[in-house]
Amino acid sequence: MNSLTLEALAAQALAKLRASFALEGHQLLVVRKYYGVRYYEVRRWGQARTFTALRDVHAFRTQIGGAT
Repeated sequence: MNSLTLEALAAQALAKLRASFALEGHQLLVVRKYYGVRYYEVRRWGQARTFTALRDVHAFRTQIGGAT
């Protein structure tokens, strides 16, 4: 039986989300600040959208025409 940790599952989910953005020509970055805050940035053609919550990244993915 394969027992994945919560961190491993989260990493897999993030990798899938990155791949789905890449299929649409976008780049998903996870930026971590030194004091523990993390935010997500979606880039394409020199423009970027910044999100503080992963659910907002999923919503943006749906908005641009992709499934999450």
